[in-house]
Amino acid sequence: MPAPMNLGSQAHSNADATVFAVHRCRFVDYSPSAITSVAFPPLVLPTSSNSRSGKSRRKRKGRFGHLAVGRSNGNIELYEWSNPPDQQEHSAKAPQAWVLSKILYGPNPSKVDSIVFILRHPHLLAYNEVPALADLRLFSAGGGSELVEWDIMSGIILRTLNSQGGAIWHMAANPTSTQLALGCEDGRVRLIDVSNGEMSHLRRFDRAKCRILSIAWGPPVLPKPARSGDNEEDDETSSKDEDDEWTDSWLVTGGSDSSLRKWDAKTGRILDRMSTDKARGERTLVWAVGVLADGTIVSGDSLGIVKFWDSRTCTQLHSFPAHGADVLCMAISPDGQSVFTSGVDQKVCLFTHVKVSDTDKAGKNAGHKSKARWVQSTSKRMHSHDVRALAVWPPYLPISSSARPSHLSPLSGIAPILVSGGLDASLVLAPCATAGTSGQQLINPLATSAVSTFEDSYHRRLAYPTGLQPAVTVARSARLLLCRRDTSLSIWRIIGRACIHSALEVDLRAADAMDVDMDILPRDTTEGKKQQDGDESGYEKLLDMELDTTTDLCSSAISDDGRWLVVSDAYEVKLFELLADTGNGRIKPRRVKSFVAILSAYLSSSSPSNKEPEGASALGFTPDGGRLVIALSRRAHVLVVDLTGRSADGRPEPRVLRRFEHHAGREALFAGGRVVKDIPERANGVAHVNGTADSDISDDTSDVSDAEMDKNGKLEEDDEDEEEHASITRMAFSPDGQWFVTTDDHYRTHIFNLDAVQHHAVLPTSPALVTALAFSPSPSSVSSTSASSGSTLLILAHADSTIGVFDVEARRFAPWASHLAQLEQLPRRWTSLHDSVLGIAIEPRASSSSSSSVGRSEDGARHALFWGATWLCRVSLDAPVGWSDFAKKRRRDGSSQKLSSKSKGKSKTKTGPNPTANRAPVVAAEGGEVDAGPESEEESISNFKLVTRYRPILRVDFLDAGELLVVERPLLDVLRGLPPAFFKPKYGT
Repeated sequence: MPAPMNLGSQAHSNADATVFAVHRCRFVDYSPSAITSVAFPPLVLPTSSNSRSGKSRRKRKGRFGHLAVGRSNGNIELYEWSNPPDQQEHSAKAPQAWVLSKILYGPNPSKVDSIVFILRHPHLLAYNEVPALADLRLFSAGGGSELVEWDIMSGIILRTLNSQGGAIWHMAANPTSTQLALGCEDGRVRLIDVSNGEMSHLRRFDRAKCRILSIAWGPPVLPKPARSGDNEEDDETSSKDEDDEWTDSWLVTGGSDSSLRKWDAKTGRILDRMSTDKARGERTLVWAVGVLADGTIVSGDSLGIVKFWDSRTCTQLHSFPAHGADVLCMAISPDGQSVFTSGVDQKVCLFTHVKVSDTDKAGKNAGHKSKARWVQSTSKRMHSHDVRALAVWPPYLPISSSARPSHLSPLSGIAPILVSGGLDASLVLAPCATAGTSGQQLINPLATSAVSTFEDSYHRRLAYPTGLQPAVTVARSARLLLCRRDTSLSIWRIIGRACIHSALEVDLRAADAMDVDMDILPRDTTEGKKQQDGDESGYEKLLDMELDTTTDLCSSAISDDGRWLVVSDAYEVKLFELLADTGNGRIKPRRVKSFVAILSAYLSSSSPSNKEPEGASALGFTPDGGRLVIALSRRAHVLVVDLTGRSADGRPEPRVLRRFEHHAGREALFAGGRVVKDIPERANGVAHVNGTADSDISDDTSDVSDAEMDKNGKLEEDDEDEEEHASITRMAFSPDGQWFVTTDDHYRTHIFNLDAVQHHAVLPTSPALVTALAFSPSPSSVSSTSASSGSTLLILAHADSTIGVFDVEARRFAPWASHLAQLEQLPRRWTSLHDSVLGIAIEPRASSSSSSSVGRSEDGARHALFWGATWLCRVSLDAPVGWSDFAKKRRRDGSSQKLSSKSKGKSKTKTGPNPTANRAPVVAAEGGEVDAGPESEEESISNFKLVTRYRPILRVDFLDAGELLVVERPLLDVLRGLPPAFFKPKYGT
């Protein structure tokens, strides 16, 4: 990568060069919670009815399942693959991998020690079909005696069951998804019946004089076929059903008394016992156990020893002192040929089943005998602290290869992915294909490298999330910064204006001239260093609040003028009026106590049958602070609340203006649960992408939705029992306060008019999860038949890196930005980013009195600043994407010129604005200028300026025109608050 260079007057003469003064804030003391467990959904066992390759029933097209992550604060995060299921069939690679889609908030205080997915209806799924979220049930245990089942769709606790044996140390589901085995404090294993939607006690095993710390089920077996002549009069269908039923024979547990026990699953009696090593007479804790298809038992204990056992004789096969401290977790590869272990010493160790040749003792010419044994292949240190959980996708099925169908699986051809998590609060992903797997080249889904084996591949650390919305919120006019934690809030004030141009300006200018993504500080620039040293000098803390909540806080918002503060957990929304304390200049919050009663009365009058308290999944104030918008967490209703009313004594009197129920629509409202927009065809039968064509498009989708709503935006009463359980994840407001938009986890987005307080339009269902929303005024320089200079644009960022630009007034996607919605048209430096978009910052228009307005570009071009956890990217919405790769080649051969000419042709046809509007001077890598002919002038268009100096980022927003706020929480600061990591010095080091 070329180093930045002093551009001099060339950079200043560039019309696209933008000056940003940056507040680099690192004082926000946000700390994520540790990861305690991870889980993937299981796959259905093969039967004669579900393993036929030519089944008529439609299968789900996905190749990657959901990921559940349990945290020490009691919350469970659900992640989904960034590419939607229909795209996974064609392309298995996704640099963003799993992205956060939903959070289940547990009681406060609580924790999650183990989580388990089971299949809701296993008989309805085909073999190797990836289950959808609606096909799953989720159970968790948090160190207490309660087993919790979650309603995944609504995000609340569905029901609980007492273990009747004290604390639940571990639990595991059988391969058929019909039973849960609980390891309890009293030394008993309890089987819970979870078939057919049940959740009840089934059997209690004999008691062992120790805690049951770990559980694993043995391989299921099929009943032996009946002899010929027996039961000849039985119905053929009944016979086939019996042959399809897998049964559980035994399970194994690890205890706190230095032993493992093998149990009979039918009688609950101990079949055998295996003893582990002891150190200095102390008991060894068996924290992890696993079972392979051939019956081999694997255990990991508190001495750091990994052992392999023969389940038939219950004797030890191998023993590996692989770890320096406790082995806490274990995972098995999909083919059963690899076992991964990890624990306190932060290492992930790989054990591989290999075949070795053994020469016969009779002589060299007597032949060779081949046998298989387990060996420790390699180890990696991928975490800074204890590793608490491991999981592999696809999950392991403990059945022999002869029982698996021979037809090609949709999961074949892609490398398995190992997921790990621990005290450092970050997920780590690593491809974990077995070396020499069938001699085929597997695809690395993480796109980190072409190598897919665990030994040679690169692992990737996911940034820790702060929730579905950023935990940090900015009040622009009041220059306040709000940080939301689990049960507390803090508010800071940014003092003074940033006047010194930071190194971000230098980076953007260098990227503009060099057409590369710059992430290196300029070594010869002292101005950037001065700004960096003084970044955190202008702030003061105004407020610290500790709240009494039922669960952790779900969402929060502060009004732009700093007068209102609203927070919510899963069951209650709390509104505060922020008053200035004249004595010390701090803020004094005053709670609006009548607000909860006002909301409850309104919701009870509209839905008398549902009087349960309810929190908000998203909150927001209008720019003038006069209205509050609440997205209810369970009903997915949107409430618009007026805050301008006052009582006789001057107290606020909030009033609910209207309720919208569009996100709680029935599946019958849309085609298969998706919003489908009629796409007018052109004369040749081809329409533009995103449902736009050459002719004007009417708001047909809005008509479809509004036709089914009554005047209050409610569903018809006869269809009320068929509501979907959607969850509103994000909302955004236009700068003028006329529009606001909401989106949910079903990929549906609705726009509302705040002036008329009514629904305006529904967008076609997004191709992937919407991760960020923002409004921007339309640029006056764009010539479009449907976009005027006064129209407002809605910008949507998706998990698959595509960008949507929707013209709000015209109710259509902007045709001049259709290339941003096509993944193949976007530059590779953008689509290959490993962190998804977390937010979009739109620079406000410069006021005449603002000192930041000096030198601002007024050419009408519209830019958006996208940001993720480790990057910022400035995108010109009305310009071609420019060079696609990471670095631009200045001297090319004929083939490269042909390729660039091809991409130029696409840009000409797909984009409307003048391609020379954002032209940058062409600078050679050596520093000299290149003759800018017609061809090179067009290729010199630069877009998608990428800066990676700030990380990890919690929030990016503008305080004023040209004044940018970047909130960071360095990983070292987070790790500094953790207990010391395990370290065992070695001799000679």
